[in-house]
Amino acid sequence: MTKDLAGEQVNSMLDLLLKRLDELQSKVTDLLRRYSSMKPVNEPGEPIVFIGPSNFWKELPTEGKALQVQLLPDFDKLAELTKILTKSLPSSADNDLESALNGVRELIDQHGTTWINTPNDAVKALENCCIKIKKILSQYFGNKSTQVFAIPDTNALILNPTLENWKFDGIKLFTLVLTPAVLAELDHLKINHRNEEVQKKAKTLANKFFNYASRGDLSKGLTMVKSKIMVKSVATEPKMNQTLSWFEPTNADDRFLASTIEIMRENLSATYFIVTGDTNMLNKAIFASIPWQRTPD
Repeated sequence: MTKDLAGEQVNSMLDLLLKRLDELQSKVTDLLRRYSSMKPVNEPGEPIVFIGPSNFWKELPTEGKALQVQLLPDFDKLAELTKILTKSLPSSADNDLESALNGVRELIDQHGTTWINTPNDAVKALENCCIKIKKILSQYFGNKSTQVFAIPDTNALILNPTLENWKFDGIKLFTLVLTPAVLAELDHLKINHRNEEVQKKAKTLANKFFNYASRGDLSKGLTMVKSKIMVKSVATEPKMNQTLSWFEPTNADDRFLASTIEIMRENLSATYFIVTGDTNMLNKAIFASIPWQRTPD
């Protein structure tokens, strides 16, 4: 097990998504029960009758608006991450997921007309949408996995290049995953960094990875320390047009995190975390809801 930004134990990215959804559902339920109300489209006695949704959402009170503007960006972050991590879904399931996510957002946004008659009906509609989301995620990505993947950034490797001694609390076996951005940065540092110690560490790491690659197919995974650490590499660059919208294609940290998301997408029931000692990387990982660990001592 590893820990995410709040320090709780997380078994997989699927667990993380489901937990975030539960937290959001609780807050939206509070919005609907405490602050939301509807009024009929057709008031009794009106000469003109409109055909369609039966009610308008009433304007929220000040307290409800304050909660609403917190929930909308929280939901949008969760929905974007969920859709990006589930790009492999077949079309029918993807459409169902999109519909359920849109249903949740409409219940938060509360704009225009609605078929919902009461706040209790709205809470039930929210529950149905969340059940559908959870069902799709569990059906397609719920196969249990004991695999653990640690994805180090360059900072982590330079801080502690004795990778054979790395360990994380509660984890007996893990795979170190090397991304293209990190390997390219190591090649740059071993030649161009002004600090000789950093150059030396980068050269040591590069040689170490060459040695591992000479033993077999590094892209499929090789043993670093028997029964403790495996190592593998990823060759493909991240598709920056298919990742989180706020990632900048030219930013090295963002490209690393985009690679991390693509690696996670391969098996949402496995455990993943980045390894870093860089505060800016940490800040971005937290905002992206990507689990993390500090560089081992």
